[in-house]
Amino acid sequence: MKSKKIAAVLFGSIVLAASAIPAKAETRKDASNNVYINDLVPGSVHNISLDGTPRTRTVTANRCGVAKLSASLSYSTATQISLASVVSELSTLPVASPGNCSSIAGVYTLVDAPTATRFKDSVGAVYVQGLPPSSQQVFSYPELFVSRKITANACGYVKVSSTISSPLTGATVIKFDNDPIGFTVGNLSTTIAPSCKKISETQSVMMISITDKRNWGS
Repeated sequence: MKSKKIAAVLFGSIVLAASAIPAKAETRKDASNNVYINDLVPGSVHNISLDGTPRTRTVTANRCGVAKLSASLSYSTATQISLASVVSELSTLPVASPGNCSSIAGVYTLVDAPTATRFKDSVGAVYVQGLPPSSQQVFSYPELFVSRKITANACGYVKVSSTISSPLTGATVIKFDNDPIGFTVGNLSTTIAPSCKKISETQSVMMISITDKRNWGS
């Protein structure tokens, strides 16, 4: 197992602490709302769920402006979908057969389309009409939250990244390894993003700003 120490950065050069800074269980965020959880076993795998961050799927509308969200076992427990902030109850969507997108001399036309803007077919696929042709559409599931598996690095910490598809906001609650309570991102102290540096075949160190040293319990 690789051991871990914390180092500091001073005036752009690496300054190792004279003795190891105690590795306390610390959770911090940086200015971009990325979250860092320290004091883990290097290489250990953990479950992260982001309550308040809905799961999303991106699909491309066809040339007639119809987006199809195919039925999927991964989203089978969903009862709602949202597109462009408009939420639809799946159980109340009308059932219809999708129209045909036909081309005549390079002009695409939707033929035999149902009148409903949003509908589902007999196998549960959801359709939305009237969108810009060939546009990408991001569907979200308001009641299904993002979950991830994440591996601690050689320095014994994980970075839970805030991404475009899974943004972390001040209101996001992160549940670590199925902790029923979790912690709210907005309540975390803000730190300068650390990094992990390998200094030998058996040792890596967590690099932090020397001005941030106290913030990490040192």
